[in-house]
Amino acid sequence: MRLGPGLGLRFGSFLTAGFLAALTLSCASERSSPECKDVCRKQARCVDKTSEATAAAAAGSGDQTKFDQSECIAACTSLQRDSEGAKLVEQHRACYARAEEDCAALLACP
Repeated sequence: MRLGPGLGLRFGSFLTAGFLAALTLSCASERSSPECKDVCRKQARCVDKTSEATAAAAAGSGDQTKFDQSECIAACTSLQRDSEGAKLVEQHRACYARAEEDCAALLACP
């Protein structure tokens, strides 16, 4: 998934739109983890920051992406329920921790 034309910034590879929609429906009442809230909060901040910088360039193209933090949290929480998903979430969280406040590094995390 790309954010704005030409930027080539990727969201986490496990957060695809269809997957998010299915997981949101299946875990709407599930309690979210603090780790998921933290990762998704950081990702939302960086996506918002990057979107603001490219809004003028993307105006009129219809190619603007809106990040839904609640869908991110729902998908992350659902992934944590099984061992393979939990490994993916931990790898993603560790990458975010290494990226600290660098949005380019954070958005490049797998």
